[in-house]
Amino acid sequence: MYMSQLVIITCPKCGKHLALKREPAHPDSLVRCLACSESTPYSKFSLAQLAVEPAPVILTPSLRLLSPSERVFDLKIGRNIIGRNAATSKADIKIDTADLRHISREHAIVDVEEESGKYTCYFSLYKKESNDTYVLDKKVVYGDKVCLNHGDILRFPDNVTMIFDMTDKDGTSINY
Repeated sequence: MYMSQLVIITCPKCGKHLALKREPAHPDSLVRCLACSESTPYSKFSLAQLAVEPAPVILTPSLRLLSPSERVFDLKIGRNIIGRNAATSKADIKIDTADLRHISREHAIVDVEEESGKYTCYFSLYKKESNDTYVLDKKVVYGDKVCLNHGDILRFPDNVTMIFDMTDKDGTSINY
């Protein structure tokens, strides 16, 4: 995925060129120069006459656990098993559900495929007997293979909620 717009501006105080991911929504929005640390309204900057090719943003998939506690799980290429935190669990992503046991030790799978730096992720249930699990309020049944998109909400039993995230190499999440 590439940045939608890269704006190159020249600081009116020190003359340094700055790159912004996108133009601010309001012309009086303050922009801080990284070279001289001065904050200036965007309207006071001049657009630099530089031809700049947008740099590719390398995205990596992760699952962000919202409840019962906040935590981020980076996904590896291949099979990622999601399950309850138990001594005998083979899950890569173990969720602490306290004394509730509606999430299986191996409950669901996220398969991550990578081709030319782009990831495709598929969600499925690990076994036929898995309790109700949803992707975007649609119930997933055993045998389904759901392609995940950035921002998809995964709801598991025991009030466990996760969001599928694509983040750049610095860990910055894409805006929803």
